[in-house]
Amino acid sequence: MDRRGLAAELGYKDLVGVLKDRVHWDPSVSKAKRRRARLLMHQLGPTGASIEPERPATAEAMAEGELTEEHVDAIARAMKNVPADATADKTAFVERQLAEFGRTFEPGAIRDFGRRVVYHLFQNDPEPDEKDPAPPSDKLVARWERGRYRGNFDLGPETGAKLEAMLDPLAKPRRARPEGSDPQAQPQPADDLEGPDTRTYAERQGDAFAELVDLVLRADVLPEHGGETVTLAMTVSYDDLAAKTGHAVLDNQERIPVKQLRKLACEAGVIPIVLGSRSQPLNVGRKARLFNSGLRRALVARDRGCAFPGLQPATTAL
Repeated sequence: MDRRGLAAELGYKDLVGVLKDRVHWDPSVSKAKRRRARLLMHQLGPTGASIEPERPATAEAMAEGELTEEHVDAIARAMKNVPADATADKTAFVERQLAEFGRTFEPGAIRDFGRRVVYHLFQNDPEPDEKDPAPPSDKLVARWERGRYRGNFDLGPETGAKLEAMLDPLAKPRRARPEGSDPQAQPQPADDLEGPDTRTYAERQGDAFAELVDLVLRADVLPEHGGETVTLAMTVSYDDLAAKTGHAVLDNQERIPVKQLRKLACEAGVIPIVLGSRSQPLNVGRKARLFNSGLRRALVARDRGCAFPGLQPATTAL
């Protein structure tokens, strides 16, 4: 019916539609029967001559009533294990073995038998030329949610091992510092610290990751974005900054307290912008640091890092 083009004669797209309307077969049943028929039926060549079925040994056993439709499906699946470049003689030999086996055993046993036949027949053949598998991709999904940057990542073994190696020394438990001590000061001997580290494992990992981000920001190999190296931009009014109140706004409109901004400003470049009454920029100045490199070295020598009003320097410079 399929070979004759019956579907087109009756005005259908294919034979599946014919069988669905005329005999009420489910499309999956029709497709399976058509697939088996194409394996077992003789075909017509361009000149009208009859061509042997694709699976002649299976067709013969099926015609004799020795195989069921499930046997045919099992043999078709088992034949997929035969290498694509196998010779016609070897392919025919495997199919004959499977058909003969199916005459005696149930369809479920054909799969394992077929694997054994293919293994013994092709085990001495050279390995096929296989392309190197594509390296596993690294994935990161993150989004802002209620003022927090939340997400998860799925890293390949190489990237994961690198990240683990960098986080491990930064996430080690540490003793708590005495109250009122300078968090920017150099680490003190363990005997001068108070109490055990009360952070959970997840908190230690998070703190280590945050510290790793800071380390990367201080590197000299950051990519450019918008014509300059990657920059965290924060906007705050002069009055709020001077009064130590209010908040600063990030590029993504998230807010951080001015108190936190003042700490970050120790390493920041400052661009003064004059805004009009409707917040339109009237004048944009050039980026300038609060002090030049020479003054910075002098402050580091005197204060051993960033200093805040009311905080005594660690040492006095000579």
